[in-house]
Amino acid sequence: MAQPSSTTGPHGPAAAPSDSPDTRPKRDHHGFRGVPPPPKFDLDELPDSALLDEREIAAVLRDAVVTVQTWRRRQHPLKWIVIGGGRIRYRVGDLREFLASGGNRGQPRKSAIVPKRYAPQRRRGRPRKPRAEAAEAAE
Repeated sequence: MAQPSSTTGPHGPAAAPSDSPDTRPKRDHHGFRGVPPPPKFDLDELPDSALLDEREIAAVLRDAVVTVQTWRRRQHPLKWIVIGGGRIRYRVGDLREFLASGGNRGQPRKSAIVPKRYAPQRRRGRPRKPRAEAAEAAE
């Protein structure tokens, strides 16, 4: 009876040795964070009720996807909706209104601006001696 060769096992060919950690490319955990390529659709031909995702909005505006996500967190005037599964979508009609208004980029809605309450700042570190005591200690 013939012995199986080292390249084949009892269940078929042996698995190739896994790549060593040095040869594998580093995995990108953040996804694509740059500016996407220009859109492959014509915005003027879409109906106002059509829905676009963040990547398509970023492509139309020629901004990074992360910028569009930041705008949403900061209550930007570009309106969005949440559909099933928590997915974010933008209506084409809302995008057209945003672009017609001049595209107020980077400015939050006025209702979202909360005035800061200026409290006196606490000193950090070791408390200082009053000046009179410091002068006596120096003598």
